Amino acid sequence: MAEEAWATRLLGERKDILLALRTIAGEMRAYLAPPVVGQALPERLVEEWQREWRARYPKAWLPDCIHQLDHLPQTETGRVDWMAIDRWERERELAANYTEPRGELEVKIHQIWSTVLHVDRIGVHDNFFEIGGKSLLSLRSTSMIYRDLALKLSM
Repeated sequence: MAEEAWATRLLGERKDILLALRTIAGEMRAYLAPPVVGQALPERLVEEWQREWRARYPKAWLPDCIHQLDHLPQTETGRVDWMAIDRWERERELAANYTEPRGELEVKIHQIWSTVLHVDRIGVHDNFFEIGGKSLLSLRSTSMIYRDLALKLSM
């Protein structure tokens, strides 16, 4: 709630930009979006906005990182949809670190993980638990690997 109030204060009377703030592991993250879906956020606007912030507030009060979104996802009640933003961040990280499965074994394990996790793009360096896996899903995945590939994995 404090972050919502801080975002409102930082924006002031501005209507040309949407802002959501969140603190994760001590890092304040800002998510910027245009007020109209499908409209681009001009780079000069973001730079102008950051200059305004730096002129008004101490550095410790400012976001550590700023992400630009094409729209600010909202729940049915009109609040920021943080789960959608989490998915966006996870997809962005996966895309940046993606290495396609190579060889028959990696491709088959990729297919099993995709089925279990309902995630299409899984790279060879991805950690099962970091991309949505839970303990019960790991058991399902392990049993499918044993059934389909005749590989016995220990937990």
